[in-house]
Amino acid sequence: MKVTRWILIIAIPIVILFILFSGTGEKVLTAGEYVPDFRLTDLSGDYFFLNNYRGKVILLNFSATWCTYCLEELPYLEDLKQKYSKRGLIVASVFKDHNNINLIRDIKEKNQLTFPVLTDREGGVFNRFGVRALPCTIIIDRSSSIRYIHTGFLFDDLQKYEREISSLL
Repeated sequence: MKVTRWILIIAIPIVILFILFSGTGEKVLTAGEYVPDFRLTDLSGDYFFLNNYRGKVILLNFSATWCTYCLEELPYLEDLKQKYSKRGLIVASVFKDHNNINLIRDIKEKNQLTFPVLTDREGGVFNRFGVRALPCTIIIDRSSSIRYIHTGFLFDDLQKYEREISSLL
């Protein structure tokens, strides 16, 4: 009887921890996979739905206010947006640190970003794309499939982005 009781005392917390930390069970999206719709919030509080941009090439950049490389990359993403938007490129940057909304606004203004700057309050989109390191840039083709995933940022990456975007437009 005492052994059974001890087993329950040990087993129940383990099961509870397993349930809490097992996540939603959603599969992380990888290259070649279709991207289902998601909803994020822009800096004005309006919703951004991926479905509104189906049929376009989307460069989705994941950033944070504390990430030096992320902040360094943003003006170059604006350049890509200016160069390719008329051909069907959508650029959007997603910040996870929603608590720094005023700092995110300042970053957008300082860099004169004209593309959507979004926040992922619950981190669901970060998790869905499996973002573990920043910056992370994902390029989605016109059929809404992930074509390229880049983690980190080096100046040479911009040439890769241009080649990949051009091939999809």
